[in-house]
Amino acid sequence: MVIETEQREVGDWIDAAVASEESVLAGALEDQRLTDPTRGKTVDDSAWECEAWGDPIPQERREAVPGVRCCTSCQRAIEVTERQHRR
Repeated sequence: MVIETEQREVGDWIDAAVASEESVLAGALEDQRLTDPTRGKTVDDSAWECEAWGDPIPQERREAVPGVRCCTSCQRAIEVTERQHRR
């Protein structure tokens, strides 16, 4: 009987932890959805050439990131710069 009680308590704790994690994840996904600059964009909104360098943007990237304006190299540089400014 004592073992069953302890297991039930551990199970309840695990259930509560899972529920909490799911709630946090759902909130983070909603925040990301609301702040996503590609929200509501389609592949037709994507640039054919990188706005920074003029290099062609591959069709795969245009489809994967609707509304994309830069090639992956430029986007990476932009994100690094943004991270540095947030510090």
